[in-house]
This record gives sequence, structure tokens and C-alpha cells, in this order.
Amino acid sequence: MHVEDLLRLESLGLTLLWGDRPQLTRGITGVTATDLEDPGRFLQRGELVLSGLVWWTPADDEAKAERFVAALEEAGAVALLAGEETHGGVPEVLVEACRRHGIAILSVPVHTSFRAVTDTVYLRQWGDLSRRPAAPYALPENVRAELSRLLADGTDPDTLLTRAVAHLGTPPAYVLSATGRTIARTPTAPPLPARRAAEAVTATTTLSVDPDASPYAQWHLHLPEPVETPPRMLHEIAEVLAQHRRATLRRETTARGRAADLLALIDAPSSAAAPAALGRALEACGLADQGPYAVITVKGAADTVHYRIQRVELLTGRDLARLDHKLDLKAALLCR
Repeated sequence: MHVEDLLRLESLGLTLLWGDRPQLTRGITGVTATDLEDPGRFLQRGELVLSGLVWWTPADDEAKAERFVAALEEAGAVALLAGEETHGGVPEVLVEACRRHGIAILSVPVHTSFRAVTDTVYLRQWGDLSRRPAAPYALPENVRAELSRLLADGTDPDTLLTRAVAHLGTPPAYVLSATGRTIARTPTAPPLPARRAAEAVTATTTLSVDPDASPYAQWHLHLPEPVETPPRMLHEIAEVLAQHRRATLRRETTARGRAADLLALIDAPSSAAAPAALGRALEACGLADQGPYAVITVKGAADTVHYRIQRVELLTGRDLARLDHKLDLKAALLCR
């Protein structure tokens, strides 16, 4: 999917504020929504950036918009989609900054939600799996179509793995982390102790799922028993699991970005627009816009807190980005 494809969708109602042919033909790899003034650390190359522009006020100087867009360029973002609701339009200084840095900028009307834009991009990407010609693929067309639907529905990894190998007779199969944690297994696969799982990661019947992942973050597809199937078919199953993994990482990054936006608003000086902006930020995090809430501050390097949260995520298998498990979050901040 390319930036220009979004402009052709009447349902979104996007307006191009600036962007030439080179910017509009850039490929989109994902979407991140943020209202941080410096969002660079949450972005990945090839992403669209959605922003409600809560971080900007008419009293701000040109340099603030410049820093924001410079962060987008440095991270490799393909375009900025700016919401019109906060300021009744998109500030001209932001458009000029995008022009200077070669970043396409599109305005998002009030009636179009950011969720609608995100869903449009990801459903288009996931749909590519079933629209490709069948000839180059080893997986049967009906299996690819089913897996594409499951990806679009955000199904759990156990179901995805089970359906991916069902046409092979549902052999025992696992998706394992680099440390031996079982991420998914088929109903025919017995629980695998962590020590044996760690050994299985290096077995000859194991495939790496995502070639772009770091060794520590890698997932592995493990079939403990020989299966009479072309190796290419197993690689295609691994690619489906890689799409699921990347989608999960995007959701986690988006959730962390929304949490960071909320904390930034809490820490910012009060203004007339603060209550409305705070309510939107709470809603984006899945929280009620009315409290009471207790605000807890933690002194120390942000990387240290992030590392502690990651440690508890690794040990418990829970995703703290959604802020569902408050006791786990407390443990993450206190663990040594």
C-alpha cells in the first residue's frame, strides 16, 4: 500500500496538504499514532504517523513544529496524517516543516477516526496474503485465504498455528521464543519444559519465524516430528507467524506511545485545553475519562524502568503495554 492509495478512499476523506509524486508513491509498512512532541523513538521506518496535534498550540514557535517533523524524517516515516479536531485545521507552520523535510502531510477530518485509518492500512496489508497469485506458493489457496482472515481478525497465536498446520494432519507444532518460552502450540503438542524448549530452538526441525528480528526477540517454528511436506510450505507458515508477530509488536508500540502521551499530558503545565486532551488520552489507553486515579512518579532513567517492565513481561508472558495488570506493573518497577 502507498500513501497515494489513502487519498483515493472516499470513506476516509483525507486531504493532501503537501506531497509530490516521490512522497506519495512511498510504501507503507505500518501506522503509529502519537501526540508526543518528539516521537522518534516510537517510530519504525516506513510508517504513517497519526497525530491529533495536542502537542502544539498557536502560541508555539516554528521550531517546535520543525523538531516534530525532523524526528519523523530521521525515523524514516513516510507521511504525517494530522487531525483537524484539536485546532480546527492543520497549522501552516507544520505544513511548511513537512515541505522542508520532504514528508507528505495529509489532514484527517473530524468525522474520520484514527482507528479507521489504522484498520484500512492493516486490512489492506493482511489481505495481500490471499490476493497473491497461487502459483508461487506451496500452501493451498484455501489455507492462505483462511490464514489471511485470521490475521485480519487478530486471532491468538495458538489458533493461527493450529489452522496453519491443520491440512498436514495437525502434527505437534510449537512457536517458541529465543529463551524457550512457548508462545503457541497445537492441541496435539504436549507442554514443553523450558529447558527442552530452549534446546529445541537450535534443532534441525526448527525454523526462524522473522528474519528481521534480533536473535533475542526471534520466534521459532518447531516441529518435533518429521513432516512429509515441502520445506517451502513450512517457510510460508513461518511467514504467516511473522506477520502476526509484527502486528503484535505494532500494537504494543502504539499502546506504549499512547501511555507516553498520557504521561506527558499529566506532567505538562495546566491549560484550558488540558481536560479535553487528558480525556482523549485516557480513552486512547482504554481508561475511563473520569477517575479517581492515583498518579505515581518513579525517579530514575527511563531505560531502566523500560528494562524492568520487559523483564516481567518475559517472566510472566503478559503484555504490560495494555496496563491491564497493575500488580505486574508495580512489580516491574520494583524488581531488581
